[in-house]
Amino acid sequence: MTFFAPKKLQGVVYELSHLTPFRFNVPVDEKIYVIRVEFTCHCFTAKLEPHHGLDVVYEHKSEKRAFDIQRHELSKLLPDYIRGLVSNSVYWSNKGSFFFWRTPQNTAYLVFFSALKSRTKGIDVQIKIMSAHPKPQMAKYASPIDFTELMKVKANGEFPEFGPKVQIKRK
Repeated sequence: MTFFAPKKLQGVVYELSHLTPFRFNVPVDEKIYVIRVEFTCHCFTAKLEPHHGLDVVYEHKSEKRAFDIQRHELSKLLPDYIRGLVSNSVYWSNKGSFFFWRTPQNTAYLVFFSALKSRTKGIDVQIKIMSAHPKPQMAKYASPIDFTELMKVKANGEFPEFGPKVQIKRK
């Protein structure tokens, strides 16, 4: 069973099984941390505006948003992007979450996530991908942290220390 129901729009069915929650391992020092990743519908929807027709409405849990074809296509990259964060930097968003930036098909793609110590046995850290969307303009500086170090800190229920802001490196 998929976490998100598929969306049918103009006769095309858009599958969302790629956004089913998953686990992966992050080796840090001599320990392996088990990370669970979950997505929100903000990864493939946009804010519902008055100009949106009823055909684009997507409802998940208590949210009603507009299905976005571009966000849907980009969301297919998210599981691999998340697994690829090991030994790479992510950035502090100054709002209690973290982000990273990629440029698939020359599109600036910003991914925001939260990371918390898990309360579930067998899982060390719970990551929730809060939003993922194209964003052409963004701040050029932020405080980085190594993703593996972030997982270690969060697994121990701690809050990471951040260094000075540096120029964001886009991949």
